[in-house]
Amino acid sequence: MRTVLTHFYNEEYLLPLWLEHHKKLFDFGVLIDYNSTDRSVEICKSICPHWQVFPSMNEYFEAHSNDSEIEFYERQIPGFRIALTTTEFLVGDLDKLTLDTNARVQWYIPAIRFIEWDPNGSLDINKPLWEQLRNGIDYRKDVTANQCRSYHNFNDIKYTTGRHYQPYNTEDCLIFHYSHCIVGKPMIDRRLQIQNRIGQDDRSKGLGSHHYADSNGLTVERLEEMQKIWLSVGSENLSEIIDRVLGNNK
Repeated sequence: MRTVLTHFYNEEYLLPLWLEHHKKLFDFGVLIDYNSTDRSVEICKSICPHWQVFPSMNEYFEAHSNDSEIEFYERQIPGFRIALTTTEFLVGDLDKLTLDTNARVQWYIPAIRFIEWDPNGSLDINKPLWEQLRNGIDYRKDVTANQCRSYHNFNDIKYTTGRHYQPYNTEDCLIFHYSHCIVGKPMIDRRLQIQNRIGQDDRSKGLGSHHYADSNGLTVERLEEMQKIWLSVGSENLSEIIDRVLGNNK
């Protein structure tokens, strides 16, 4: 059995694309709703009616409580599982990682951080993002941009803050990470709204500061500054990597 977990708040723009993609890879999904006020829950139940939507146990997005909630659900799930955000798409040959074994197996899947800044642009939400957005940071060259996710088959995992790992131990699959692809108003809106769900505990510790920038909050202007910093790190066309991992499905 393969299970994907995610948590969301007002993600009706990306959720249809995310759900349609991952329902082809996974047998089951655990979808944790942080009190969305848009059509997110309705979309989940429509596209993946056999997956389970749970209201979050937490009032706010806070790193440690988020991780604990994921751990709680993972303890009840058999088989292989992975926790992703709505802007993270797992691609590649998952069959190579889903082994028929009684041994504990943990794959650290590397992520490509795609970077774009085009506030006046637009996306075709009916087409895969990787057909439209191909510029990012090569995970093989910059480990600071590569945040691996864990795909594993044991139910007693204890995550470090943020559930990221280094280094990777497979390239049969990749995580395409699009939270830094700000193309068009809907992507700006979804990015700015998240700061309203960050709790004071995380703010006092400086956790998740990329969501709220500082005490003055995240604005379009500040978001543009942050994107330019990422672009200066070394964003490049990654079509070769994208086509390689997608070719694993053929």
